[in-house]
Amino acid sequence: MRGRIPGGGMMDRRHVRGITGLLLVAVFAAALLPGVGPAVARAQIPEADTTDVWARYFHDASDTPSDPHFWRTIGEITLLNAFVWSYNRYIRSPENGGKYGFQIGFNSWAENLENGYEWDDNNFSTNQFAHPFHGNLYFNAARSNGYNFWQSIPFAFAGSAQWEYFGEEHHPAINDWVSTAVGGITLGESLYRLSNMVLDNEATGGERAWRELASAAFNPVRGFNRLVTGEAFEVHDNPADRYPSKLQFAYDAGLRWSGEDKLWESDTTRVFMTFDWEYGDRFAEEDRAPFGFFDFYLQLNFKDKATLSFLQAEGQLYATDFHRS
Repeated sequence: MRGRIPGGGMMDRRHVRGITGLLLVAVFAAALLPGVGPAVARAQIPEADTTDVWARYFHDASDTPSDPHFWRTIGEITLLNAFVWSYNRYIRSPENGGKYGFQIGFNSWAENLENGYEWDDNNFSTNQFAHPFHGNLYFNAARSNGYNFWQSIPFAFAGSAQWEYFGEEHHPAINDWVSTAVGGITLGESLYRLSNMVLDNEATGGERAWRELASAAFNPVRGFNRLVTGEAFEVHDNPADRYPSKLQFAYDAGLRWSGEDKLWESDTTRVFMTFDWEYGDRFAEEDRAPFGFFDFYLQLNFKDKATLSFLQAEGQLYATDFHRS
């Protein structure tokens, strides 16, 4: 494999392997290597102080335990990848009318490590929805096992790298790695905070059961962890940041007509729905932690090529005042 880089230089396979190696070392050193990951996980986060903007910025007031569970996080990420691989290998195999049936093993792993990253040309929905959704599961495996927002980021990149190299027979794809991790972080933190609003740790009985189920629909990995650890049944205080300072929700529904020329002569009518959440206040000081403000937009088009036609999440990482009068 040879590719031209800016300036007329050439990049051969050895350079690709070198770049790939550096990327893997950086990612896995941050999240996977024994001794390094736990050390990062146990880094002290400053107590929230309303007079210190940096303390407010890095403080995480959510209900995460003080001792993150490193190996449980790694195990869940690996289990997620194994589950998806098994689904592709057996359920979607050619024998069952599918087109996959991945044959993964030492040979494919060695070839992937030798080849390095390429560019994946899968369809838009796979690269820009399926991959970010999968990355959200990696991110929330860490988020729901005691890591705060910043500490969970390396796990999204590490889980994506694990899948790219060891989960499928196609060569690793740099665009898949980035879209899975970055999209997963954005989608993951949004869903984590939305699930936080649904949960009520002080509720009991039927209300508690329905809230746990509804939260698991937003955040399956968190629901799984709450179930296996028993937190789903414990009665204790809710986190301080369960609700944002401000919350807005908009819902629209209507009809869509599609045609090639005159829409008023079109005989194709379809129903659509849109949902738009605005979480937090972009101008409020108390909402300046990462994703203290975010926007989550969803559109459904019924009887169309794809029902889920638009999904976008964007969150605020940092905000400050240029001037205050």
